[in-house]
Amino acid sequence: TSGEQAAIQVISSIMRVCAFVLFLSWISSCVAQDGCVCVPVKTTNTDLNDLIRDSPLYSQAASNVTNLNSICITLTAVNTPDNALVEMVIIYSNSTVVQRASIQKPIKPGQFLIAGPARTYKDFIIGNPCPQTYVIYRCVQSGRCLTDFTRADVIVVSSRFRESKSCIEKGLDIARETFPDIQKYYYLPRKSVPCCQKSILFSS
Repeated sequence: TSGEQAAIQVISSIMRVCAFVLFLSWISSCVAQDGCVCVPVKTTNTDLNDLIRDSPLYSQAASNVTNLNSICITLTAVNTPDNALVEMVIIYSNSTVVQRASIQKPIKPGQFLIAGPARTYKDFIIGNPCPQTYVIYRCVQSGRCLTDFTRADVIVVSSRFRESKSCIEKGLDIARETFPDIQKYYYLPRKSVPCCQKSILFSS
């Protein structure tokens, strides 16, 4: 019957979500903590719950922008303590949409390890220029290590799709102070709004 088919679909969806979260949790627990070298930076006291509360987080400005339109990052709490499911939606200038999922866990206040099927990296929260806005230094931990830190990835994100220019500039001032050798930062166009919303995870 249609009711039975609907129930089967719901159960199947729950099983896929649970399997995916368990898989990413396993990846996160297996990642070596001594990957690529990161620039020593001073971080804020931001914890995982702050990021979960303020997400979705939308990109405002960044270094090393290549044909990007907008980025959205959503964090959802999972049953495993001190872990969050991270879903990133990237929209490029040609309207191509890329979606990535990973698991984020804290290393210490303001520092996080993010592990997914495709890549692993560390995020450092180096500033909060205004409420619900973060300056993030991202340091890749898998694949090819970055040795030229003038090309470090730094991004200003906010819970607002279009943050005020004054707030973004404060964030960029923090980025420039931390990474004075990065030549240029770019405002993202943000013409396309990513379809970004918190996942609904089923508890056992």
